[in-house]
Amino acid sequence: MTADTFTVVSQKLIVTLVVAPTVAVATKRATEGVPGVGKLVKKIPNSVYASLVTIAAVWFQKKAQSSSL
Repeated sequence: MTADTFTVVSQKLIVTLVVAPTVAVATKRATEGVPGVGKLVKKIPNSVYASLVTIAAVWFQKKAQSSSL
């Protein structure tokens, strides 16, 4: 593995494992005030919501990677 590959993989892991869950919790709090959707979002535990957003982030990364090939 080259140094460039290691850097790219490290950056993607940081985004996926740190930034995505943090953004998920912040957006969950913001979404709780939206009429209609807020009640549903409040019922979902933070850990489940963060996991769903993280899975979506990984999916988008893989989709972007496969479309650029």
